[in-house]
Amino acid sequence: MVYRGMLAWMDGSPRRAADWVSPAVTAGDVNATFFLAKLWAGGYEGMSGTAKDAVSIYEELAKTKEHGARARRELASLAMAGKGMEKDLDRARSL
Repeated sequence: MVYRGMLAWMDGSPRRAADWVSPAVTAGDVNATFFLAKLWAGGYEGMSGTAKDAVSIYEELAKTKEHGARARRELASLAMAGKGMEKDLDRARSL
């Protein structure tokens, strides 16, 4: 499902990509969760989530040992860009 989602995204249909990965997210697939958060953070029209929702997902993943570093990198990127949160370079550096 994640593969189909990535294909849909590469074909220019982020909404369809989100539809493809949602069942995998529900099933607990962490890579699908990261991909869905990235779609939401992208601010694409018609998404069921927002960049703020993506921040929430990354914050939860940042608490885990296995996926924390990857989630913190994503959070730092969003903090630098001001997506889903206030632009905060100090927070980005601390992550």
